[in-house]
Amino acid sequence: MFLETILSMIQRSSVLFSIISERLSDYVFYTVQLGDTPFPLIVLFFMATGIYFSLYFRLINVFGLPHAFRLLVQKSLAKSDTKGDMSHFQALTTALSGTVGLGSIGGVAVAIAVGGPGTLVWIILAGFLAMPIKMTECALGVMHRQTLANGTVAGGPMYFLEKGLKAYHWPKLGRFLGRFYAMGILICAFGIGATFQSNQISHQLAFVMHWDLESGGVLFGIGCSIAFVVALVILGGIKNIGRVAEKLVPFMIIFYLLTAFIIIFWKIRLLPQALALIWQDAWSVKSASGGALGAVVIGFQRAIFTNEAGVGSAAIAHSAAKTADPIDQGIISLMEPFLATMIVCSTTALLLTVTLILPGHALPTEAGVRLTSQAFANYYPWLLYPLSIVIFLFGFTTILAWSYYGQIGWQYLFGFGAYHTKLYQLFFCCMVAIGGILSLQAVLQFSDALLFLISVPNLFGCLLFAHQLKPSLVQKISPKIKVADVQTLDL
Repeated sequence: MFLETILSMIQRSSVLFSIISERLSDYVFYTVQLGDTPFPLIVLFFMATGIYFSLYFRLINVFGLPHAFRLLVQKSLAKSDTKGDMSHFQALTTALSGTVGLGSIGGVAVAIAVGGPGTLVWIILAGFLAMPIKMTECALGVMHRQTLANGTVAGGPMYFLEKGLKAYHWPKLGRFLGRFYAMGILICAFGIGATFQSNQISHQLAFVMHWDLESGGVLFGIGCSIAFVVALVILGGIKNIGRVAEKLVPFMIIFYLLTAFIIIFWKIRLLPQALALIWQDAWSVKSASGGALGAVVIGFQRAIFTNEAGVGSAAIAHSAAKTADPIDQGIISLMEPFLATMIVCSTTALLLTVTLILPGHALPTEAGVRLTSQAFANYYPWLLYPLSIVIFLFGFTTILAWSYYGQIGWQYLFGFGAYHTKLYQLFFCCMVAIGGILSLQAVLQFSDALLFLISVPNLFGCLLFAHQLKPSLVQKISPKIKVADVQTLDL
């Protein structure tokens, strides 16, 4: 009786949450009419920023990738006395765990269901333009990070906004934007990190085990189990999260890609038709999303949700890396949009096209990650079980990463005391527990809106302070060029 009362209260709150999400989304995604298609101004802002940084940093999203690979294969980039809490690889995998999560599987499935297969073209373009944005915010995060009294470090947009604007003699503006960002990343941690991931894991497990998907008790029970496992890890702090991420993230990405490629190879005769359909649909005025321009909007929104470039969240993870060179860490972060969006998202979209769209199966937008599961199950039903383990790992590692992002935001606002930290962790785990019974559409809508909203101060800081990175960055990529010869743009 008590449990039923609690579940009823949560579900009634979910209705109110849906209304709030819709209102917030209307404000954040304020649109202008371009032809017959409503185009959100904030998406246009992302596109313009990505193009600007691509040109300003001399196509770092192309020429920086080889250097990023070289840095990753080195055993160590830091001396033993270098400040930081994680290795470079741990920082990368922690940030990747926050991006190559269920958004790369379930979120892309929703985008394809709504916008058609052509959305993939715009997702890839968005991933390409996201790379220099990601590099800028992560390098600035390391450059302006703060060393705490206990020897650990903390960084992210809230710190480079506050410190950078203080140097420009705008301390009040810097403090305000820092607090605004910290509050936003904290709420996003509860939405994207806790509830959305828990929601998708719970529904996937219930789907595979043939449990009642309409039963709030079943989904709540799964959520509580996830929350318990999460608590065991996050109570150990960022070092524990980094150790878990470096072991799980490479395994889950490789396993997912290999199994997806096996199925795509099995349907190899449909591959040319699928690629042609994707390209034609990207430019089709008959697209289900409202034409080609509508597909652009959906593609960019989904890509940002999956790679989080411009949001600044990854800068928090990279700021914890043991490094004395912010530029190297920024270059390493180029790998995140490349892997999360251009590789994993593309694979998911191609898989859905050859297994579901071409055979004529319906793609319900509410299904999320279950669409991808269906693509696997249609050909190899036994793959549902190992895939469910991988989906759990995708969601689980994303929860871990976002728990840290939210914790840094919480500590920035309320202090670094042990009591404050434990209180945050308790509340975070409670949000994980109830995630399964919340409305997926409401969680996605609310998370999308907040991600884009907090990206505004982050991108403002990136544009303002990008000139601090350019001389060293260009010399890294082109050693023959002298720092004095690099023309910088002081915004």
